[in-house]
Amino acid sequence: MFYGAAAIKLGGEHSVVYEHKALAAGLSLYARAESYNTKGDRLEIELPDLNKQISIRLEELDRGIEETYKPLIYILNELSSRYSIELKGLHIRISSDIPIQRGLASSAAISVAITAALISHFSISLKEEEFIELSRLGEIVAHNNKNAGKIDIPTSFYGGVILYNKGNIKRYRAKSLPILVIDTGNKLPTSVTVAHVKAEYEKDKERVESIFNAIDDCVDQMLRGISLNNLDMIGEAMFRNHDLLRELGVSNDNLDLVVEESRKDDAILGAKLSGGGGGGIAIALYNPNKDISSFIDLMQKDGFKVIRSEVCVNPTFRKLYGDSL
Repeated sequence: MFYGAAAIKLGGEHSVVYEHKALAAGLSLYARAESYNTKGDRLEIELPDLNKQISIRLEELDRGIEETYKPLIYILNELSSRYSIELKGLHIRISSDIPIQRGLASSAAISVAITAALISHFSISLKEEEFIELSRLGEIVAHNNKNAGKIDIPTSFYGGVILYNKGNIKRYRAKSLPILVIDTGNKLPTSVTVAHVKAEYEKDKERVESIFNAIDDCVDQMLRGISLNNLDMIGEAMFRNHDLLRELGVSNDNLDLVVEESRKDDAILGAKLSGGGGGGIAIALYNPNKDISSFIDLMQKDGFKVIRSEVCVNPTFRKLYGDSL
């Protein structure tokens, strides 16, 4: 079994579009992929979570394929073209624990898991940057955007904490980052909130740049907290980052409610929206030595789903490449 990790944004969403820093993290919440050979002459793809399965002849790969399967087909075609692999009789099974369309990079995690399963199945050796580039092809197809996956794919692939700064990736190991993922419901498409920030930027560049610079300060504080294993320092920066995102106009009432309730509970050290905003998930950093059951109960009474997780290195990265960090 091979894994792709869910990805969250600890800080820097939206400002990263304007050449500022972003801090992301991979969670212990995974998409999974496995592959094996059958005696048939077709390619089989099984998606048990969606109750879907297709069996197709290889000559049909480029014709009339449902959108759900296209990222996988694109990665398969690229591998076949580069390495002349035999797809006949291949069965691929993909499942996931990651809620979709909530800002957890579920499609990136699937692309990572698929790529890992396939290169292992066919004994293909890829450098880390080659793996990331191949996995990104699935994201580019899924989102119809040539820039898709630049942060989410490396984060899902490596896990742990990832700093993205002007196209450069740097990994950090966090000793302990216990996270609650709080699903507040449907979110606006990221394209909508990105367009909103763009309009604000064009209307008052100086004001928005000052917010972006303050978000950079939050990211720097989070990195100091990670290096010192100081959860209070990280949490304080998360709260501040959310306030700045709210100033940009990309939060909503439900996300703000999560953050307000988090501030009232001394077991919660920090909270913020994660990703594009306009709904979807909030994340909360909590003190592992304190009882958080009452906070979880409160979130559930508000109608929100809560997933308990932690930041950790993707076990598939360790399996394929070791972990030299």
